[in-house]
This record gives sequence, structure tokens and C-alpha cells, in this order.
Amino acid sequence: ETTEAPTEETTEAPTQETTERSHLKLNSARVDHTPTEVAFETPLKASPVVIAGVPSFFGGDAVVPVVVSAAAGSAKLRLHEPDCYDGRHLKEQLDWLAISPGNHTTEQGVAFVVGTAEVSGSQWTRVLFPERLTGGGIVVVPTLQRESEEWTNLRLKNVNAAGFEVLLEASRRNEQHIGGVTLGYIAIPAGRGTIDGRRYVAQVTPFEITHAWSKYTVDLADAAVFAGMTHVGWDTASLRLHRGRDGVFLRAHEPQRCGWDIVHPAKERAFLLFVEQAAAAA
Repeated sequence: ETTEAPTEETTEAPTQETTERSHLKLNSARVDHTPTEVAFETPLKASPVVIAGVPSFFGGDAVVPVVVSAAAGSAKLRLHEPDCYDGRHLKEQLDWLAISPGNHTTEQGVAFVVGTAEVSGSQWTRVLFPERLTGGGIVVVPTLQRESEEWTNLRLKNVNAAGFEVLLEASRRNEQHIGGVTLGYIAIPAGRGTIDGRRYVAQVTPFEITHAWSKYTVDLADAAVFAGMTHVGWDTASLRLHRGRDGVFLRAHEPQRCGWDIVHPAKERAFLLFVEQAAAAA
């Protein structure tokens, strides 16, 4: 049940500040449907791109994380339910990272990029990186950077060293996304290293994510989890997370009250970025 769009748009990456050293802000917060402010320990020089992690699964209603606002010293996040739900949601555990837009390198010299793009409509849109990345598989994690009246879920395909394609999913069956959104993303080659003293692991999974839990383990202490997901199956679905003693578990979650069934048999691929919560001692 693969899906291809009849039309496609291309979004050129805007000119962005190039950063010599990556000043990464990262933490975890308890977030519900109301805007929750997260403060950075020290301010950045300018407003960053904020990437939200995979929400936990304490509440059963479908949600996507949204960055309500971002400034040099803090950001506001919330969880957005489709309008076929009541709009109110239990507090979920949500990892987040904030980093300046532009071209970056890890402490091992691996180039990665943090950027934004304006995307609209219901067709696949190609987003190009400011510069081509190198290495094996590319991990892309997208996040909505501002509020939208429409509930919007983000799905990916054709992720490569030059860019990626993104689809804005609507919540209801036979409904198409109409408006536009500001998309923020981090894109980094698969592998491991350190960013601003924090160890990370970036990996592309096989096509194996369904409505059942899939387990992933990394040798990082208390790792924050960020992810994007493909669009192999037609049904609208977002990622949810459960933390166990011996790993983290991910599954695809369909908004059942919006006309979808809860079963997502199509096997999806996830683009995973694990980042250690605490920076290593100097």
C-alpha cells in the first residue's frame, strides 16, 4: 500500500547562518495540550530551530508535538490533538533540542545541517539542504515550528544526501491538508559521535515499524529520542514511545476517532537520533 503523489513541489533551503561550533540545548519536559515553556540554561545568540522528540504514550488520544514559539533563551511546546478528539491531553514526556540554523559539524568533523522550510498543500514537497551531506544513510527529524489551525502530521520519503520529501498529513480519512506550515529539521548522516560534548547515535531502521511495539537499544545513558517516519502505508499515523528497562519502544499510532483503524500493518522506516541528556565531562 505505497503512496505516490501526482505532483511535487521543491523548496529551496533559505540562506542561513553558518555555525562553526554547535551550541546544542537539550532536555526533557512534561507537556500537554497547553503551551509549556522550556528554558535554556544559557541563551543562544538568536532564535533556534527546536526539534521535538517522540511523545510518550500515557494518553491514548492521537497527538503531534508543535513548537509554539522559540526565542534565544527559551521555547514553548505543546501537544496538538486532531479536532475529532476533545483537544485536551494528559502530560506526556517529550524530549527537545534547540540549535541554531545553519551548517554544523560534529566534534569528529561530520557535517550536518539544521534548517527550516515553508511547506503547504497535500502534495509531496522536496526540501533541499543548503549543502550536500556525505556518508551513508541520512537521518532527518522534522518538527512543526509554529501553530497551525489544521492538525498536521509529518511523513517522509526519498531521504538522501541532497534533501528529503515531506508530506503534510491531515487527520481525517478522505481529507487533504490545505494550509501551510513552517517546518524545522535536523539532518545528519547515520553514525555516532559527539555534538557539543553530548554523545549521539543516528540510525535508519529497516522497514519494520507498525502498530506493534518495536524495540531499540543504544549504549547511551538516559538518551533523548528524536525520530521521523516514512509513508509506506496510506493511513495517517504518528510515532509514539515507551521507555523500558532494557531499551525504548516505538510504534505507529493512527487517530482512530478520525476514521482510521488502530492497526497499521504497513511496515514503516524510522529515522532515529539518540542524544545523551548530559554532556560528557571535559
